[in-house]
Amino acid sequence: MKRFGEVFSACCLLALLFTLFADEPNKDETKKDEKDYDEVVLKDGRVLRGEVIDTGGPTIKIKQKLGSVTVLKGEVKECRFSKSRLPLKKQDRVFLKDGTELEGAVTVDSDRKEVVIKQSFGGKEQELRVPQDEVQKIEKAAEETGFSDPILESVEKAVRELSSDDSTVAQKAKNWLIEMGIFAVDYLRRERLSLPLKAQKEVDEILKIAEVSEYITPKVFSSVKDFYKRLLTGDASQKIALLEEVFLIMGEPSVGLFMFIAQDKNEFAEVRSFCVNAIGRLHRYDELVKLLKSDDGRMRFVAALSLADNGIYIGCQQLIDALKMKDADIRKSAFERLVKIAKCDFSFDPEKEASVQVEALSKWQEWWKANEERLTQEGIKQLAPQTVSADEQMFAEERARKGYQLWASGDLKEALKNLERAVEIDPGNVKNRANYAILLYLVGKDNEKANKEFQRLLFAFSDKLTEEMRKEIRYHLGNLALSEGDWKEALHQFQSILFLDRRFASAYGGLAQALFLQMKKDSGMQDENGLLTVEGEAVLKRAIGAIDIAVAYTDSEIAKIRDPEVRSQIRIADKEVITKSGKLMRIDTDKEIEEYERTLVSSKAAFFDLLGKIYGYLKRWENAVEAYTEAVTCEPENAYYWARLGLALALSGDIDGAKKSYLRALKVDPNCAEAKEGLNSLGR
Repeated sequence: MKRFGEVFSACCLLALLFTLFADEPNKDETKKDEKDYDEVVLKDGRVLRGEVIDTGGPTIKIKQKLGSVTVLKGEVKECRFSKSRLPLKKQDRVFLKDGTELEGAVTVDSDRKEVVIKQSFGGKEQELRVPQDEVQKIEKAAEETGFSDPILESVEKAVRELSSDDSTVAQKAKNWLIEMGIFAVDYLRRERLSLPLKAQKEVDEILKIAEVSEYITPKVFSSVKDFYKRLLTGDASQKIALLEEVFLIMGEPSVGLFMFIAQDKNEFAEVRSFCVNAIGRLHRYDELVKLLKSDDGRMRFVAALSLADNGIYIGCQQLIDALKMKDADIRKSAFERLVKIAKCDFSFDPEKEASVQVEALSKWQEWWKANEERLTQEGIKQLAPQTVSADEQMFAEERARKGYQLWASGDLKEALKNLERAVEIDPGNVKNRANYAILLYLVGKDNEKANKEFQRLLFAFSDKLTEEMRKEIRYHLGNLALSEGDWKEALHQFQSILFLDRRFASAYGGLAQALFLQMKKDSGMQDENGLLTVEGEAVLKRAIGAIDIAVAYTDSEIAKIRDPEVRSQIRIADKEVITKSGKLMRIDTDKEIEEYERTLVSSKAAFFDLLGKIYGYLKRWENAVEAYTEAVTCEPENAYYWARLGLALALSGDIDGAKKSYLRALKVDPNCAEAKEGLNSLGR
């Protein structure tokens, strides 16, 4: 009993001491914590802890115990490094003549005529030696305490070269900035006013090209000679000739371009008028009505003329106002249309100025007052889209509802049939049309028909589309282009999305896929020896940068989904999403939100898979290992990712690690062909 009492007293004393000092952190542990992690404070208030790694692109990575989080450098408010850490140091880089790129601490062994690269991998130090005659160049890195972004640095360099006295250098820089597209636009807009006047003029042209590119398909660029040069010319007649070619090639999809130019107040008046008339020739009266409401008087007049030429007389007031203009040609144009509509001239003479025809003008105004309601109603009837009866609409909705239920349950083929019937009955329902098109290529594999449906939605139903729907349609058009191997069209669609929404993670992923496809298919990316050209290196840097951004925005979305307050808002919104596999999900319960979170994590894994493939193409196996390690962290039950990790490990020289990864893949899926092939290649 005495022994028990001593133990009990000791326990009480320990408990008392624990209570007294519970709020005082252990100094040794504090020191240990300071050594163990860095802190990244984001602008939205979040604080992330882990090991900070500068990816060398537009993002940083925070390595944590359960994986890593990628963050855009622009969203970082402050970075507090562990006191035990040395300032961040970018890796030296060695470029070999066979296209291989190695990173690490680089020194030269003059006696043995070798380049030595010391690397830290998996907690182990390793040393690579390469004969000097196999090395193309060495890039030494200086110590830095901040973050670098090679893409941004390249943009800054090109912008400086815009002011060069050497016209060849300036033109090359301009062409490169045009090609960079979305990666250069934000910087150019932000820094424009701080540049010399010469550079500002060039930047204005680059920004205009970037905006126009949203409306022009690659087919136009390949079919129309010197498109950009003619678009930026100071000759109005040349511009009109160019736009006529675009009209003939593109047809209805050219409406967006014509609307953009028509509303550009810095454009030639005759060019703007041509664009308005082209919109009328395409029978896009809804767009003409938008121009009729413009704050630009000339634009209202030209829109009224075009509407009148198409039998829609809601712009008569603008035509009557034009009779008062000093320009006789404007008076004549307005008078000709008004006479056709009213079937009389009220003794007005367009050759004479309005100031001497007050009585005639008064009669025209009285005529409009008497006929405005009738002519407006007739115009509205012509503008109104095709309508369906209430019974037809109800039947179409019932079909669509059944289609969505079948879709949610996984029966995509029957869902497609029901949505197809719903669209036949009520062709004006854009939501049903868009989802019907998605199913066409996900299930029916009818890419051509799906493409036509998406294009029709974008251009024939544009006034009914929300911005969210517009982005989704372009995203699917980009994926269709990728499936057809058309990297130019894919680039166009994904860039167009990012001009609308910089935070669309999947569009960055699609952009990276398109750039990687360009790398493999464009002959200008490699020389005759199969080595990357300067252009090829730039394309792959853009692809890697796009993936980094995609991962950063996906991580941000995952963080929001895990926030209880955001979850409650999602449930209220009753949001619908379509996953990569084509599954339709309605998110209104915690279980469904968790499933949605898993789809985001799956997307993140797919981004790392693509990154691993790019690094594999570059023979940067250590980087590929890092990418696939991230992929299996996201999806540990994905046998394919484990097999890809095994391949990367084998090619990096880690045979034991490769075997473990292949075996893990087979544990997940005993039939994984890639893992079986990998083990056989290792001589298992």
